[in-house]
Amino acid sequence: MYGLPAPVLLDVEGHPLLLTESSKSYQDPHNQPSLTQHVEIGIMLVFPKEPFDKDGNPRRMSLDSLTEQQKIDYVLLQGLINNCIINAEDINRKLKRADRIISFGPKALDGVEPTLDFMGSKNRVLCFVRTTEPYKALADKPLRRSFDRFVIYRNIFTHGKLRIRMPEGLFYIEHIDNHAKKTAYMSIDVEVVEVFLATYSQLSQLLKDIEALWTKENS
Repeated sequence: MYGLPAPVLLDVEGHPLLLTESSKSYQDPHNQPSLTQHVEIGIMLVFPKEPFDKDGNPRRMSLDSLTEQQKIDYVLLQGLINNCIINAEDINRKLKRADRIISFGPKALDGVEPTLDFMGSKNRVLCFVRTTEPYKALADKPLRRSFDRFVIYRNIFTHGKLRIRMPEGLFYIEHIDNHAKKTAYMSIDVEVVEVFLATYSQLSQLLKDIEALWTKENS
């Protein structure tokens, strides 16, 4: 079952929004006692009643507004997102290899690189799979849709900034919406990350199957 959901965006249009970064040296309780790391936590306050101070300057927030558990949750979620980025780059590498196979045929593995980006290579590979026998059986519509969303999430994870919304303690990734050409905020939690990582395994297998079938067809 392929269940990577469409990104959910927070509507902040026309509402005041406070953003700040607070940095500290943070002791990760899940690592060795002697290991500390420097963490920059992005905090956001949506719809503040008083977004400006008496001098007309945007109000600032600090780590004092977060509980210790919220700080830990931020660090752990950022770590999971970093893992997502690493896994997505592995898919990108395998996707480029599949794109070479589709684009250059028997010369595919001679080192010629396709010129398309991640999304472009994905589109070309999925178009080939969707329209070519016997590859059609490798990817049904739900899996192809998950691949589309996987690339969208990858771009947001890679180029976005994790923020914690206060006082609710919810997490969003600040990024540039390429369609609307403006800053957007995507909701993110551990469950979405887990589905993303499960989708990684499915896509990795798909790309492996494409290459195996190509090798069989061309041997």
